[in-house]
Amino acid sequence: MLLKLEIEQIEGMVFPEDTDDNELFVKSSGQIIEYLKGKVSSHNKLYPEVCTNISQLKEVFSNATVDESTENVITQAIAYVNEYLKIKRNKNFEKGLYDAQLNLIISDNQITATHKELEDTGLLDIQVNSLDNLYIENYEKNSLLEWFNV
Repeated sequence: MLLKLEIEQIEGMVFPEDTDDNELFVKSSGQIIEYLKGKVSSHNKLYPEVCTNISQLKEVFSNATVDESTENVITQAIAYVNEYLKIKRNKNFEKGLYDAQLNLIISDNQITATHKELEDTGLLDIQVNSLDNLYIENYEKNSLLEWFNV
């Protein structure tokens, strides 16, 4: 009986049971990436001369400067993506669009417009306190794949 109890404790330490948050973050990240892929597709159809890709939008989204004390961090990050696409298609890289740290300046009107844009997407239902909790980064392919080619 003691052996079974020890194994359960070890399994509890090795395999923590409170993975609900991680599962939520992974699922939420997938939803956001799918939304960003749609933005890439629609932008590239409308503006083929200034194409973008998912890596660029993921980078903008992940590096967005958001106010984490509010509930709308996803909305703020998508507003950054929208502003990036607007600047890209207008080729309008004006100094007034950035603050002293070279972050895009996003107005409350832009956040409100983005909130309306996201109403039917399900992204407003995502409860995330920080973009750091999401899995949006661009990952490099591992060079170990070459080792397995026979």
